[in-house]
Amino acid sequence: MEEDTVNSFSAATSLLEKRKEMLEVQQTLRSKREEYGERLDKIKTKEKDLSQKRVELTENIIQLDKFIADNEIKTTRAKQKKDTEKKLREGNEAEIDTLKGSIQNFENECLKKHKVLEERDSKYHRFLQHVVTLRGDENPEEVDRVIGRYDTLSGNNEELKKDKQALEQELLNMKKIDKEFKETKKTYLIELNHKISTLSKRLEKEIEKNNKIKDEAEEAIERSNKTKVTLGQLEMACQNLYTRVTSKNGSQIKRVHDNISDQELDMMKMLKVIHDCMSDFLFIVASQAPSEEKPKQRPK
Repeated sequence: MEEDTVNSFSAATSLLEKRKEMLEVQQTLRSKREEYGERLDKIKTKEKDLSQKRVELTENIIQLDKFIADNEIKTTRAKQKKDTEKKLREGNEAEIDTLKGSIQNFENECLKKHKVLEERDSKYHRFLQHVVTLRGDENPEEVDRVIGRYDTLSGNNEELKKDKQALEQELLNMKKIDKEFKETKKTYLIELNHKISTLSKRLEKEIEKNNKIKDEAEEAIERSNKTKVTLGQLEMACQNLYTRVTSKNGSQIKRVHDNISDQELDMMKMLKVIHDCMSDFLFIVASQAPSEEKPKQRPK
């Protein structure tokens, strides 16, 4: 009787130890489940951050492309304006050269006419002196007519002088305009070169920033890929363990899966099935322990 009591006590003690081990396994599974959930949350957070960085990178690339396009448009416009100003300057220089040639021809013509007028004036002066000497005051009208012709020629000479002065003034104005144009062009070119230098530096900074963002994105993608590989390995391990605990020698063991379909069988449900199966195994081991009294109920 005493020996039976000892055996019963030993069986109860063994059952309690198995129960304790089962509880520890359950606690371990619960901890693993919580850890797995936390890792999934972290992965989702990282994927969300990566998506945000991709959006920001896309926006930065769009802004950079727009900036480069605007810079090319401005450069093209500046080049076109420069070509236009060059053509205008060449046209003005050609016009100035033409005016210079016209003025020179006009001056030469004026000199010729002046010489001709001086010769004619000298001839008419001698002629008048001769007429006055010969005829005296008998024909004053002839003398007046000669004087009138002289006055007409003098007036024409004055008009030619005025035209010459006007052309000279126009030439001075053209020279002044050309000088102002050259100074304005020089100032504009300096400002344009400064703007191009500033835009080039800004473009280099944007390219450097873009490369840095690309490197960060590639690192994030690489970390995400490694995380996905780890998750895949975990999923494969769980699936292998699930297959091993739910089948025996190729034959499927009938278990209660809460009517889970193939589509609804996710990782957490696999872990639940594994947990139930291990509980059953522990119960079987406890039941087969050397004892006269078998446990009548498996632990829940």
